[in-house]
Amino acid sequence: MRPQLNSADSHEQAFAQKAAALRAMTKAVERLLANEKRKPTKDGALTVADALNSLDRATAAVEYDFDRIALRMAQESLLPPGQPFCICIAPPFAEVSPLGPTPCSPAIRVTTILAAGEAESFQLVVVPYWEPLVDVRVEVSDLFRPNTIDRFKPDQLRLWLVGSVASTSTLGRAQFWPDPLTALRPFDLPATVSQAILVDIRARKDQPAGLYEGLLTIRPQSLRPISIPLQVLVRTFALPDGLPEVTFRIRNDAIQKQFIVSATSRFTQEWQTFLSAFGFGLYRPTGPDDSAEGWLPWLDEEVSPFVGTPAIIPKVPLLVASLPYRQTAWAAWNDQHRYDLPSFRWVVNGWVSLDSSSSEPFQLRNSPFVRNYWFGKPLENPPGLICVNRRGEPEPTVRLVALRDGIEDFRYFALLAHKLVETKERKAAGWWKRHRWSRLLSIDPKLGDPKRASPGTFSRMVEVREKVARAIEQAQQCLDRTEGKKKK
Repeated sequence: MRPQLNSADSHEQAFAQKAAALRAMTKAVERLLANEKRKPTKDGALTVADALNSLDRATAAVEYDFDRIALRMAQESLLPPGQPFCICIAPPFAEVSPLGPTPCSPAIRVTTILAAGEAESFQLVVVPYWEPLVDVRVEVSDLFRPNTIDRFKPDQLRLWLVGSVASTSTLGRAQFWPDPLTALRPFDLPATVSQAILVDIRARKDQPAGLYEGLLTIRPQSLRPISIPLQVLVRTFALPDGLPEVTFRIRNDAIQKQFIVSATSRFTQEWQTFLSAFGFGLYRPTGPDDSAEGWLPWLDEEVSPFVGTPAIIPKVPLLVASLPYRQTAWAAWNDQHRYDLPSFRWVVNGWVSLDSSSSEPFQLRNSPFVRNYWFGKPLENPPGLICVNRRGEPEPTVRLVALRDGIEDFRYFALLAHKLVETKERKAAGWWKRHRWSRLLSIDPKLGDPKRASPGTFSRMVEVREKVARAIEQAQQCLDRTEGKKKK
C-alpha cells in the first residue's frame, strides 16, 4: 500500500523527509558494512552496532508515520474527517504490537456470529494519529434484538485491556508481544502507541436466536467520541457441554500450596469461578487410576515447563502466539475422528505466572502495559496461560481465550457428528445429504498444525466452521420436519 501524499500536509511532508533520510542512512550503513568487511578496524563491531541501532530507530519512525497516514486516509473514506484518532477491528489472534504498524484497517461496523452457549471475541484497536489521548473510555451499549425484550446482559460482555510481554535486544528496538489481559479501565494513550481491547461476548445456553444490535463507543477526554454499530447474530442451535470435559491443571508450586483439600475453601472457589468463565474445570486427580489425558499432543512436558511453547526461550514470537493454541483442538478432533478414539477427559497443563512483587505495571494509566520482560536468558517466571496479579486475582491471556475457542470449535464437530447419527436413526435425511455433511468431519491436517499458523490458516478455519454450522442447521431442519410429520 502506498498512500498518495499531500504536499500541503505538514505530517506528510515530515514523512517524506524521514523517508529520504532513511534511504540515505541505509546507503551509509551499507558502505560501512562493506568497508568493515574489506578492512576490519579495532572498534568496527561497536561502530556497526551503533549504526544498525540508529537505522532501526529511523525505520521505526518512518513505519509509524506511514502507518498513521495510511490509516487516516482509510478513515476519511469511511468516517467523518477531522478525528485525531481511529478505531480498527482485528481477529482475536492478531498480534497488535503497541509500537508497531497496525495490522488492521479502520472499521465502520462489527458483526460477529455465535451459537447459544458459545463465546466469541475480537480486538478493538484505538490508534491516535499525532496527538496523545487522555482518559480514554471504551463503552459497549446494551445489545437488544429489535422489537423484543431479548438482550445480552452486562455479565455476557467482557472487555479486557491487552497488555504486552517485552523483550530487549542488544541490537535494534525492544519488541512487544501482546498476550496478557487485565480488566478494562480508563487509560492514557501517547501519540506513538496504539492500544488493543479484547471484546468477549458470550451467548447463554437459552439465548434466543436472532440478530442483536448495539454500539461500541470510544470516548477520549475533551474529544468527540467515535461510535460504530455492533451486531451479534445468535445461531439457531446451542453447543453441547462436556464434549469433551476439560479441566485446567495449575502448574505453579506457590499457588498449589495455597489450595486447601476442602472443596469449600474460598481460594478454591475463586479459581473454579474464574476457570468456569472460560469453559474449564479445576483439575483434581481422582486417584491412582485417573485416566485423564494430558493435552496439547505435540508438547513434550519433560522439555518445556509450560504448555504449548518451544524449549528454546529466545523464540519469542512462537512463545506467545495464540493461534496454535486454538489449533490444538482441531488436531485433537482429527485424531479422534480418524482413529475413532473414545471420548476422554482433557487436562490443560497450564503454567501460571505471578506478577513481580517489586512493581505493579498494570496499575499504570499509560499504554503500553508491560507485564513480563525478557533479557535474552531463560526465564525464572515465564509468561503463563494465566497471570496472577499482586492482589492475588487470576487474569487471563489471549492464549487462554484461544484455547477456549478451540474447544468450542471441537464441539461444533462433535455436534455435527451427533446430528448425523440422529438423522440416520430417524431416517430424517437421505444418504447423499448425510455423506455431504460427514465429509466436513474430516478436516485438513494442516489446520491443526501449529507450524502453519497464519492469517490464511485462520480464515480457512473460520470457513470450515461456518460450513459445519450450516450443516448442523440443515440437519436440525430435517429432524424437525420428520418430527412434524409424525405428529400429523
